Amino acid sequence: MIPNGSVPLLRGFFLTTVLGTVLACGAPDAEADGFPLDSDTFVQVLRDAPEGDLARWEPPLGMWPVQDEAASFFDAPYLHRIDVEIPEASWHSLRENALELDATTTFTPVELFIDGAPIGQVGIRPKGGQGTLKSCVGVGGEPPTKKCPKLSYKLKFSEVEAGKRFVGLKRLNLQSSIMDASLLEEYFGFELYRRMGVPTPRVTFGELHVNGSLIGTFPLVEDVDRQFLKTRFRDASGNLYKNFWPVSMDEKRWDALLETNDDVPDHSHLSTLKQAFEGATEDQLTEVLEQHVHADLFAAFVEVDRAIVHWDGPLRFRYFPNGREYRGNNFFLYDSPEFERVVFIPWDLDNTLSLESPLPPMAPWNDLTVDCESERDVTDSERAPPVTYRHPSCDPMVRALAKRGTEFEHSRLVNDVFRVGEMRVELSEKAALLFDAIERDPDRDLLAWQRAVERLGHEFSALHAAAAEHP
Repeated sequence: MIPNGSVPLLRGFFLTTVLGTVLACGAPDAEADGFPLDSDTFVQVLRDAPEGDLARWEPPLGMWPVQDEAASFFDAPYLHRIDVEIPEASWHSLRENALELDATTTFTPVELFIDGAPIGQVGIRPKGGQGTLKSCVGVGGEPPTKKCPKLSYKLKFSEVEAGKRFVGLKRLNLQSSIMDASLLEEYFGFELYRRMGVPTPRVTFGELHVNGSLIGTFPLVEDVDRQFLKTRFRDASGNLYKNFWPVSMDEKRWDALLETNDDVPDHSHLSTLKQAFEGATEDQLTEVLEQHVHADLFAAFVEVDRAIVHWDGPLRFRYFPNGREYRGNNFFLYDSPEFERVVFIPWDLDNTLSLESPLPPMAPWNDLTVDCESERDVTDSERAPPVTYRHPSCDPMVRALAKRGTEFEHSRLVNDVFRVGEMRVELSEKAALLFDAIERDPDRDLLAWQRAVERLGHEFSALHAAAAEHP
């Protein structure tokens, strides 16, 4: 659903570079620090946090719970087992032609079992074509599996039998996490959004078996679709868009970014929003924001986005080749009839929760002193081709939020939600859940995984300190 030729090439270039390094390095040297550790010792190391109390990471007051048929699936205290039965020739073809199947959203019928229960025939296809999947394509167009033994997949329960659902879900994503050696960045990133009240996909974990053979361990991520909207909003009839920034993008692209109601597209509210921001004076920006954007949820969304350093996220505005339009990446936008305002929904957080970023530095997102005539853009000339970024505060919608201020949301995140000691307890529990599966995983190294999980625990502390220092 992305217009042909409209996506800047940074993500694919960077992922290809880093992924080659990751896959070439192999297991790190275990000497000097005693790794790898047995399960009990490793969990205890993670729990021995230097800061914060060791209470459980309880949800804050006021966070809306999602109590639906799928809640028990996502909250299960065990690793799910996903079994796929498919002719070997079809499985080989699906993997070797992954880019084409993803681009055309073509699903292959398979027999599915979840936790031993027969689900019947469903559809499966590779996913991640503009990001991780594209980066897996080898030199000379070699198939993705040559470089990446594990791909991401999307299950569609209604592909063969219309109306079929699994615990109320229409789709489920199996994330390869090839850029996240811990497998836990998306879980904790989404949890921070969720605990700030932002509508957010849920995550659990499972092992994929194909024709009886173990493929590996995957985070299982809820899809953002109409079913998702039904469990988060009283009115789910509005337009859902992916990677859509209405203020900056030409309206001729809007249909292609629409995920729902695409049979008879109606973008009238978004057209009004775009015109209102384009015509607003500096003093009118905040008023326009309050009229057309759910400002409280937008503030919470941005605060988490910045705290987890989502360098491939919605506020890293990249110009289209025409040099005029721009947008960020990895988010959904819901035009909510219930609120009569737009709401942002996070997506794809496997490049988060680290202070390290491959992108050139920019002033803080809410720096209103940036000269938006001469300093609004930063060009990374080392990329091929060069990529130019627009400073967030030079976008009228973000500028309006900066003028409104996010002090309340920032304080709530730093003091009530991003609780490092409690998050490390949660980290130890997730590590205990995954430990045996990582040992079995044919494409995971236990030592590399332990070090990645330990690093993530240290990153919690560094990220929290950075967020507290820079409101």
